[in-house]
Amino acid sequence: MLKKLSFLVLGLTILAGVVLPSVLVVDNYDMLLLRCNGTGTTFTDDSTANNKTGQITPHGNATQLPIKFNKSAGFFNGTTDYVVVPDSADWDFGTGDYNVELFFNSTNPASTFTLFDLNTQKLAIIWDYALGRLKVFQAGSIRTYYNWVPVINTWYHIRIRRVSGTTTIYVDGSAQGTPYAGSDDIQGGTSGLNIGKDTDGNNFMKGWIKELRIIKGASTAVTVPTAEYTATSEANTVLLMHFDTPATSPLGPAIAFAGDAGSYIKTASHADFNFTGQFTAEAFFKTTSLAVDGQYIFNRMEQVPSYVGWELIAYPNTGNFKLFSQSGTAIKVFTYAFTANKTIHVVLQRAPTTNVITLMVDGRAIDTVTCANDMTNTKDFLFGENLYGTLREIRISDVARYATTGFTPSQTGFTVDANTKLYIKGNENNGVTTFLDSSTSPKTVTKAGDTKIKYTEDYRSCIFKDETGKVVTPVGSAKVDFFAIGSGVGYFDGSTAYLTILDTDDVDMSNGAFTQEFYVRPSVDMTYNSFLGQYQDGSNLWSFGYDKDYVKFGFLSAGGAGGSAINLLNGAWSYPIPKANIWMHVALTRTANTWTVWVNGTSLGASTESGTIGNMAGLFRVGRGETLYTQGLLDNIRISKGVARYTTTFNPSDDYNAQTVNGQMLSVFN
Repeated sequence: MLKKLSFLVLGLTILAGVVLPSVLVVDNYDMLLLRCNGTGTTFTDDSTANNKTGQITPHGNATQLPIKFNKSAGFFNGTTDYVVVPDSADWDFGTGDYNVELFFNSTNPASTFTLFDLNTQKLAIIWDYALGRLKVFQAGSIRTYYNWVPVINTWYHIRIRRVSGTTTIYVDGSAQGTPYAGSDDIQGGTSGLNIGKDTDGNNFMKGWIKELRIIKGASTAVTVPTAEYTATSEANTVLLMHFDTPATSPLGPAIAFAGDAGSYIKTASHADFNFTGQFTAEAFFKTTSLAVDGQYIFNRMEQVPSYVGWELIAYPNTGNFKLFSQSGTAIKVFTYAFTANKTIHVVLQRAPTTNVITLMVDGRAIDTVTCANDMTNTKDFLFGENLYGTLREIRISDVARYATTGFTPSQTGFTVDANTKLYIKGNENNGVTTFLDSSTSPKTVTKAGDTKIKYTEDYRSCIFKDETGKVVTPVGSAKVDFFAIGSGVGYFDGSTAYLTILDTDDVDMSNGAFTQEFYVRPSVDMTYNSFLGQYQDGSNLWSFGYDKDYVKFGFLSAGGAGGSAINLLNGAWSYPIPKANIWMHVALTRTANTWTVWVNGTSLGASTESGTIGNMAGLFRVGRGETLYTQGLLDNIRISKGVARYTTTFNPSDDYNAQTVNGQMLSVFN
C-alpha cells in the first residue's frame, strides 16, 4: 500500500514549464490539459477532444495564482534564506527624499517577517503578525505603520516614500496609516542591506519578492507598475532587482555525477593548462549530499612519484573548500557553509603579479592564499570525481577574469576568447554522455562511469542581479524561482484543496496505453502524496502517488469496477524524497503490461503488471486520493489516452510543444 497515503492526494498549484521552440500541439490523444494559467477558481481545460471546461470543480481553497509580469520571482523559504547587498554610499539617504518599493507574495503571513532592512532598522519594512501591522522603521524606531492583514498567496505592491521630511506607506498605490513628519538621518552603515530578513538574523520572509527598486532623492508620483521598470526610468535609481532568470523552464541540463571515484569527465594533459602565472578556473556546482566530503571540482594533481599540480575539493560535511598545490596537504582551507541542492558559481583565480589566489562564490570573495607554485604537470584534467551532484559551465582561462571586490555571475553563459583554454557548457540533451569543449582550440572531452546529462533545477536560479551593477549575494537556499511556468499556477493547501472532474470514458484508464504527467513543486519535503486518481467508493478507486517510507512512487488500484487489484509500490520506481520548493516533471506511462515512471525526463525503471484498472463511475481527482492531501503547486497536468508518450529519455517540455510519439511528430487535432 502507499503506506499512510492510502490512495493519496496532492495539493495543487499551477506552474509553467519548458517551452520548446515550436508551435503548440494539442493532439487527439489529449483527454485533459490543465495549464492553470487563469486566475481564481475557474480552471480551463486546454485539450480539444471532448473539452471539459465547465466540468471541473475546485474544492477547499484550490485556486490559481497569477504571475507578476513574468514567470520568475525571488523565493525565500522563511528559515534560512535572504539576500545581502554590501554597504554603499547609495544607502546614505541622510535627511533627504527616498523611495523603496517592491511586490511581495507571502505563503505564511501568520508570522512576523522582514521585507527589507538597512543597517539594523535604520530603514526597514516589517510585517508584524502579532500586532497586525505593516511597520516602517527609520533611525531604529517605528515611525509609521498600517493596520492590515495580507492574504496568503496574494501579490501586493508596497512603497515607502519620503518627500520633504514626510514618510508615507502606500499599499497597491493608496496611502495608508498616518504619515510621519520627521527628517531622520538615515545612513547605510557597515552591515549593508538585507532583503528577506532582519540584519540581526530574525524574522525571515517566506514567499516571493519581485521588482525591488530603491530611489535616492526625488521620485515621481506614486503609481503601481504595470510592467517591469528600467534602470533609467528614474534618474535617482540606486538599486533595481527584477528577480528574473533568462531560463525558459525551471528545469535544465547539467552534467550529473554518480558520487564515486570512477565517475568524472576529463581532457588529456595539454600545455594550455600549465599555468605559471595568472589563471581562472570556474564552474557552476551543485551538491546533492551534505554528508559526503571530498567532492572534486577541479583536479590536475599528479601524486606519483611526487605531488605536482593542483586541485580544488569541496567538503560539504565539514563546511569548507580545500586547495591543494604541489603537496599532499591543503595549502588553504576556505570556510564555506554549503546548502544541499543549491547551485553556486565557484571561481578559483590567481592574480597576475601578486600570486594571490582568491576563491569566490556567487561573485564574492571567500578568502585568499598566496601561492607562487607553477601549476604544471602532465596529468589529465579531471572534473567531478566523487561528486554527488552536477557541474555546468566549466571554463578554464589563462587570465584573471574577475574583480575580487565582487561581480555578478553570467546569466547567459560565457564569451569564448583567446584566453579561454577549455569551456564545457554541459547543455546537451537529457541522457547524453558525450560532451564538447567550446573553446577556440577544442580538446576532446571523455567521460568515465555513470556520468551523463540530467535535467535538474536550472543553474541560473542562483544568480541575483541588480540592474545598477551592485553585487548581490543569495544566502541559504534563496533563489530566482519559477513562480509559475505559464501565466499562472495551481495552488493547493494540503488539507482541503483538490479538483474533481465529472466521470467520462475520456479518463478511463482501464485498457490500453496512457500517459499521465504534470509539474509539481511541493511546499514541504514530500511524505505521502497522491497526484492523480479516481474515486467511486472505498472499493472502487485508483491513485498515483509517492510514499516516503518506501522512497518510491507507486500506483494502486483497489480492483473494483471490473478491474483487478494493482500494487506497484514495490516496483522499480524508487526516487529520493522530492524536496520542498523544487520543481520536477513527473510522468507515468503504460504500454501493454509495462508501466514506467519518469522524473525530469529520465526513467526510474519499468514494472510489469498484467492487471487492469477498473472503469470507475466516480469523479476524476487532481490533488487528492482517498483521504490524504499534499501541499504544493501543480502545473501543466495532462492526461493522454491511447499513447505512451515517452519510451526513451527525453527533455521535459513545460508546455508540451511539438512533441513526438515514437519518433513521429504528432498532428494537430482538428
